[in-house]
Amino acid sequence: MTLSPRLSVHLGLTLLVTAFVFAAERTAADTRPEQLTLEEQPGVFTIHYSGRLGYIGIPSWKAVVRQDDAGNITALHVPADHPVPLSSRTGQWPISIVMSKNTGGIDGTMTKGRENFARFPVDTFRLVERSPDKIVIAVGGPSKNRHYEHQCTYTFTPVGIQIEGTLLPLIDLSSVAFDPHFNRTQIADSHLALLPLRTQGRGGWVYMAPSGRDGATALPEGVDFPLEAQLRLRREQPIFLKIFYDQTFESAAGKRVLIHNNKDGWEAKADKVIFEKLVGIVGYPVPKGARQTFKVRFEFETQPWD
Repeated sequence: MTLSPRLSVHLGLTLLVTAFVFAAERTAADTRPEQLTLEEQPGVFTIHYSGRLGYIGIPSWKAVVRQDDAGNITALHVPADHPVPLSSRTGQWPISIVMSKNTGGIDGTMTKGRENFARFPVDTFRLVERSPDKIVIAVGGPSKNRHYEHQCTYTFTPVGIQIEGTLLPLIDLSSVAFDPHFNRTQIADSHLALLPLRTQGRGGWVYMAPSGRDGATALPEGVDFPLEAQLRLRREQPIFLKIFYDQTFESAAGKRVLIHNNKDGWEAKADKVIFEKLVGIVGYPVPKGARQTFKVRFEFETQPWD
């Protein structure tokens, strides 16, 4: 049977529309967000996300928040079932860590008057909000040697983690920092030395070399806060950790500096080699009582295979 030209066109359009609708429905199903899940144990919150499929999607991930680790995100696994966390020296340098330094001769948890907000029980540790697409946790209290009060709010959503923190100095501080250490064995080769950066909302990456020492160095030309940094993870399918520095400390207002260092060294106490990448923000001298705030986001993205 031979179809008329008009009927052939109509049938062709019908098949095209049907295919388009089917593809749209399949895409919607592939990209539909799964729910966050929360596992509660005494002093431990574990947040899971099962992932979202799609041409550009979100991998699964798991974050562990511990009260006995000063309420820090002690471990972050991407994907959720990956055996090695992104945080380096788990329990000492969790990825949500803040620290300070003083030059007044007051001892801290580390040498040179540094106070590291980790490895001790924190006073505030509570679930604030829980829904299928958002989990909010509040933590905080004084640092171990009462150099400062620190409060932090984590907002977990399918795309990642938002960290909003405040720091109230109880003594004069020479500097403060949000100083996460990432495990370099989990970061792809192309990102070991150079850190891709860009001002939020602008296209085009600028590459920042590591400082070669602990401390902050000037941002590359053409990049300013609020900024975005990007780390590619060492995974079979390309997965990126995107770091957004939305707000720096008030004492660093107008300063274009970032902590970026690749660190290799020997930790005698643990009898192991330290192999990590520092990416953080720093504040300048802060007098007693001068409250500081900051806001950082970690987001995760799965991209097509190369």
